[in-house]
Amino acid sequence: MSVQLLLLKSGEDVVATIVDETDSILKIEDAIVAIPTGEGKLGFAPWSPIVSRSDKILPVNKNFVC
Repeated sequence: MSVQLLLLKSGEDVVATIVDETDSILKIEDAIVAIPTGEGKLGFAPWSPIVSRSDKILPVNKNFVC
């Protein structure tokens, strides 16, 4: 497992722990994104807030990663 910065084709920069990798899929957990909070400061938020908290590991197709 390693923490990586993923640059997605959607323009998002996602920081996540990669728990597994195949030829076409990255399995990640604890994914967060930086968001501006005002006055030149940054905060962090879950990358996919609509995913159930019981779903710890998210598959990401490598076609969406730059």
